[in-house]
Amino acid sequence: MNETVVRFYILPGTESAARLSFVRVLCRKALQNGEKTAVVCADEATATQLGELLWMDRPASFIANARGSDPMAEKAAVQLVVSPERGTSVDVLIDLGDETRPDIPSGCKRMFEVVIQQSDVLAVTRKRYLHYLQRGFTPEKVTIDG
Repeated sequence: MNETVVRFYILPGTESAARLSFVRVLCRKALQNGEKTAVVCADEATATQLGELLWMDRPASFIANARGSDPMAEKAAVQLVVSPERGTSVDVLIDLGDETRPDIPSGCKRMFEVVIQQSDVLAVTRKRYLHYLQRGFTPEKVTIDG
């Protein structure tokens, strides 16, 4: 039996911005729980956009983040990596990448997928869902109402 929780959050819309905003909420919750988080992004543009969003989390706060290659990444609350790179030594991994056969880092407690209703995102996340099943995981699905 696998100890890592795999959870798919299903968002109702097609907007990439809504997906990143939801990831910010997940990062904030992980930070509040004292958990180290990595977010795998499909490309540099997404990593940059998410990094800026995290730095501007709330008027009086921010979520410290760094790229996986940055020397400060180990100290940041959130590591932003670009697929196929993976976060290391993390409690939570959020996968926005485009790899269809993801690896879960050793020691990772929770693996999150954030799904929006875009055909490319749906295709990749469906393949990952099947991959998790084949590896013995029982992915949870959480539908987020719009």
